[in-house]
Amino acid sequence: YEGEVATDVELANMIMWLLHNSGMTLSENERILDPAAGSGNLLSAACEIFPNIRPSQLVANDINPYLLQLLSLRLGLKFANTVSISNSPTIYSQNIANLEYDAFKNVKCIVMNPPFLAATDLSCTPRKKELFKRISSITGNKPKTQIGQMPLEGVFIELITTLACDGCTIACILPHTHLTGRGVASKAIRQFLLDEFGLQTVFNYPSEGLFSNVNQNTAVIIGIKGHSSNKIRFIYSQNILTEIDVKRIANIFKQSYESDADFEIQYKDYTTLKSADGWQFFNIARNQAKQFVNLHLKSNHIITELRFSEFSQYQRGKVQNLGGTDLLFPKSKPIVWNK
Repeated sequence: YEGEVATDVELANMIMWLLHNSGMTLSENERILDPAAGSGNLLSAACEIFPNIRPSQLVANDINPYLLQLLSLRLGLKFANTVSISNSPTIYSQNIANLEYDAFKNVKCIVMNPPFLAATDLSCTPRKKELFKRISSITGNKPKTQIGQMPLEGVFIELITTLACDGCTIACILPHTHLTGRGVASKAIRQFLLDEFGLQTVFNYPSEGLFSNVNQNTAVIIGIKGHSSNKIRFIYSQNILTEIDVKRIANIFKQSYESDADFEIQYKDYTTLKSADGWQFFNIARNQAKQFVNLHLKSNHIITELRFSEFSQYQRGKVQNLGGTDLLFPKSKPIVWNK
């Protein structure tokens, strides 16, 4: 199926450690759901991080029944000593637009790696239409993500959040561009995350070795449905996931913590994020580029910043105005290019 990308094991473990150390717990009658479970990497990680979890506390769904055969085998082996007819995972194989309400009953936590599919993909529009229809049938309103060139993952997250019970913790993998982009679709996703999704934590990490079939960076977002936070925690790691000491994660949820060998952390106000035109502070590549310019180029006597030059009337061009990039294109201005 288009948009399917398996979750790397290291990233699945990291998500579960983040949830565990954020204070999320599961009582005996509470369940954890993966609505796009694939072959089960995320739920398998839950078995490792939450050692007392029982098979019956796991709920999985995926549109691809062949992947669910692998998931069933994998989870069965995880619980080889305890799994039984009366104590086994609940597994659905449905289009998410038709997933039963029972799947969300007593679900305390949702973990997901939603399908990534660009709005320009031919199959995206019909798949979004099904999700839009389900959201509208539940809320009676137009979906918040029914705007601009919305990718499939944006609508997927809105539907799952809509179906989730109030107070449910949701952890999700999301393309990084939705947090920093200036397009109307990215803005709509951020507004939804701050309000309905109840964004609490964002974790950013290097993309090396992850999602080999995806040409974009990702981040992990954690929210509590219906519980907007006045301060959102942004966590950075410069180390690749295989080199991070996961035992240090507990430190990053202490208010006094700022940084150590593996992580850096900062807090941003809800009102600041709400009005921001793209969360550019979270764009690590952009910040590194600015640091390079300040260190190596600003002091160069033959280089002048555009704002201090005679070429003050400068247009960014169509790509930038649509939120695609911060780059300028001097070749499109002959007078600048010639100089």
